[in-house]
Amino acid sequence: ARHLSCGQHIRHDGRTHETGPKRPRRIRRSKALFKTILVPIDMYAESIPAQQLTVAKRFAEADSGKIIVLYVMPAIPGYAQSALPSGTHESVLSEAKKKLEEIVQTAGLTGSAELVLLEGKPARAILDYAEETEADLIIMASHDPNITDYLLGSTAARVVHHAHCSTFIIRKLKD
Repeated sequence: ARHLSCGQHIRHDGRTHETGPKRPRRIRRSKALFKTILVPIDMYAESIPAQQLTVAKRFAEADSGKIIVLYVMPAIPGYAQSALPSGTHESVLSEAKKKLEEIVQTAGLTGSAELVLLEGKPARAILDYAEETEADLIIMASHDPNITDYLLGSTAARVVHHAHCSTFIIRKLKD
């Protein structure tokens, strides 16, 4: 048996070959993983939107991605809209937009995140918008499940099961 000293290896013809110090290999990075990051938020959850946007910011910085902050306002049925005073719907949309801007500003993403307000069923609207924008990642919040979630399912569960892209679920941090 032949013993090799450090820095030598056996060539295919059986002779030894000095290798010398190894040069560090450059790691070539493949294309960015997450170019478009969709962050559907529940504006009325206390701390979760801030957590979602912090995570989105980190992913976006790592891959030079863009962040789309989405709020889906549940649609008001036509029969209920007719009972509301005129201008109520527009007022609610305006308030939602202000709240969304406030959350994004608090997270330090003013000007770097796109804000989108949609109406409809939250899970379906999120999935449709993710497809439309070709989102690579959806960062969603989830709450502790209750009995209705076991019977009907949560919005986050529907999105995770039907999304055609990666999903990242955040739970509220325990105090």
